[in-house]
Amino acid sequence: MHNIIRALRKEKGLTQQQVADYLHLDRSTYAYYESGRNKLNVDIIVKLAHFYQIRYAVLLGPEPMSARYEDAPANVQQKVIEEAAKRKEAED
Repeated sequence: MHNIIRALRKEKGLTQQQVADYLHLDRSTYAYYESGRNKLNVDIIVKLAHFYQIRYAVLLGPEPMSARYEDAPANVQQKVIEEAAKRKEAED
């Protein structure tokens, strides 16, 4: 997953700081995600998918980058959506 987020960022010509700012994270925290040192949680996956306008399944891999717009398996996509909804409800 970390290779995917690095490739997406570079493809868009963005810095780690720009993505970290969007996610409301320190740059070093985001760098840990890109290096694989920290694992992405559901909230970050959802935010990155929206930021890059891609399907959640792209971030969950191991799809090749050329498959980014193919449909995600329904169970994976549904689980991500449900987890994000639960977290949003907990915030409200």
